[in-house]
Amino acid sequence: MRIVNGRGGELVMSSRLEKLITILNSGASADRLTGLETDVMQGINERRQEFRVISAVAPFGFASIGLAMAIGVFVGSLAALGSMEKSTGTPLNSGARLAPSSLLESDR
Repeated sequence: MRIVNGRGGELVMSSRLEKLITILNSGASADRLTGLETDVMQGINERRQEFRVISAVAPFGFASIGLAMAIGVFVGSLAALGSMEKSTGTPLNSGARLAPSSLLESDR
């Protein structure tokens, strides 16, 4: 059984827990539900532990993404600066070499 939690994630219930809930819904006696509380508490503790691990690792993930972006911007700007040609003429005709008509012409 899959249940969607409030944060958009999915919680997967164990098959034993599903059986115990089915027994509970069928009006079973209390002695048949031994272990339900233990299973529920164990599941809660596992989720808490997962959350602690994710919370501890999250800052490193954000830092690595930021570092990768900074390196990308730096390398990209160096590549752009290296490929720039010295412009000749006025700023108004500096983009003329990229006009569709000039791209279709052969090299002069």
